[in-house]
Amino acid sequence: NKVGGEIMYTLKEYIHFRKDIQIKNDPYNDLDIAVLTALSYVRLDHLNHSLPITLEKVYLCLKNQLDFQNELYGHFKYYYEIFKEACLSDRYKKIQILDYQSRIDKDLTLQFSNVSFLLEDGAIVIAFRGTDETLIGWHEDFKLFYHEEIEADRLARLYLEEKLNQTYPVTLKEALINEDYGSNKYLRFQKYQKMKHNENYIITGHSKGGHLALYSAFMNKEKQSKIKAIY
Repeated sequence: NKVGGEIMYTLKEYIHFRKDIQIKNDPYNDLDIAVLTALSYVRLDHLNHSLPITLEKVYLCLKNQLDFQNELYGHFKYYYEIFKEACLSDRYKKIQILDYQSRIDKDLTLQFSNVSFLLEDGAIVIAFRGTDETLIGWHEDFKLFYHEEIEADRLARLYLEEKLNQTYPVTLKEALINEDYGSNKYLRFQKYQKMKHNENYIITGHSKGGHLALYSAFMNKEKQSKIKAIY
């Protein structure tokens, strides 16, 4: 697309152009966070693997599942195309998913989902999903007009509170046996020390997810020093 005479690229094209640029050569930037925000729309409910897990391994686990293949042609197909591109790129494939949750509750008028990523530099990204294609999700949006705190607000606030109060999500023991951290224990130890030193939180979300990112961060005033940025 051209805007004001300048070419505007999509996130998918951005991932493609930078797929071989590792973070040691070019640190993560705002557009990389936008990519991870988009990945919050990917449904990981059928991921039959323990967490944490790298994006590369997530794709290998999901690519042949019928539910996942159907999503490539479904309502959020663009997000799944981004997901596939990111999981196969050198820039993103070693990012780990720490945890994932998704809840739909008609009685509570609740549509809520988020995913936490551990970046290669040690930062932790918590991405809140926005409104999905369900009527419950749209009903919940309207409740934002006349409720001080909807159920998704409460869950986001409590989730972030739990994460900000926890110790670093990877232990030294786990790092020393993780081949993704290096080919030998010495390299893994070096990687772990570097990551732990750079521990901070980035809170992000798109649409309603952006509201949840802001709300959860501002409602956790005592631990805001651990938050590097809110998108």
